[in-house]
Amino acid sequence: MINLFLDLDPSVKRRPRFKRVGAHVKTYSDPKDVAFKKDVVRLAVPQIEYPLSGPLRCEIVFFLKRPKTVTRKYPTSRNTGDVDNLAKAVLDALNIHAFDDDSQIISLTASKYYREVSGIEVKIYSLN
Repeated sequence: MINLFLDLDPSVKRRPRFKRVGAHVKTYSDPKDVAFKKDVVRLAVPQIEYPLSGPLRCEIVFFLKRPKTVTRKYPTSRNTGDVDNLAKAVLDALNIHAFDDDSQIISLTASKYYREVSGIEVKIYSLN
């Protein structure tokens, strides 16, 4: 089992960017995605003993700071991003470090809540 708490603001996985260079099209990631991935790796790797193998179950909880203008009890995608895009960003960053490939994850639970301090809680269970 891997149990992580990442003390950083959650970020969504954005669509890839495209740039035409002559007759070729170059694909690149948004700089915010690259920075978030580096932050996740920097915080997670010291907490991981070894990558898990076989089928996995993953639970991710995103804690977001409540904006001053929002009165809802739970976050919505309009102001915080879709929960599946939040999870995709974390799983892509943990690839190779926590597991060999994110295709090993056969069960995923992701949720987001408001809290005074933002962060990401990740639990990964081996199903072997």
